Amino acid sequence: MDLIVFSKDRAAQLNLLLESITLNSNNLFGEVFVQHTYSDNDYKEGYKILYDKYKYINWFQEGEFKHTLLNIVKNCSDLVCFMVDDDIFYRQNDCLPQDIAYLFDTLDLCSFQLRLGYNLRMENNTDNPTISFPKILKINDYLIWNRQNTRGCFSYWQSLDGGIFRRDVILE
Repeated sequence: MDLIVFSKDRAAQLNLLLESITLNSNNLFGEVFVQHTYSDNDYKEGYKILYDKYKYINWFQEGEFKHTLLNIVKNCSDLVCFMVDDDIFYRQNDCLPQDIAYLFDTLDLCSFQLRLGYNLRMENNTDNPTISFPKILKINDYLIWNRQNTRGCFSYWQSLDGGIFRRDVILE
């Protein structure tokens, strides 16, 4: 599974994400790609520092967003995770890429979200009584639910904050 990170004008925050991956999720991703852009030379200098620090990263200066992204995705493995530069792994992540691949293959998942887990607390900020926890199936340490039968954060399957998708679905 490969990772694509989007970043604009936030090299310092991107650095924290990359450090957190090394510290708390070092074995989850194969290739790491960063699609970035900056609005002036001061921001550009911040990214130059990261180029030298993270030589293993595949850096892509964003041109036209969709074109740049699809060119990156074409070179990714079968599963692709997306993150943005203000994400962070704040604790050890025990997800294994082979477990996630197994869930995609056996359950025909549309996505897998790293952002949702046991740490969830249901808050209804909309005063909408119809938003509630979905029926959740636990497989090993992973939580599975049908997004079509839920509302709120449980139905948002296209999140770029740790959303994992099949490469072929992205390219469609």
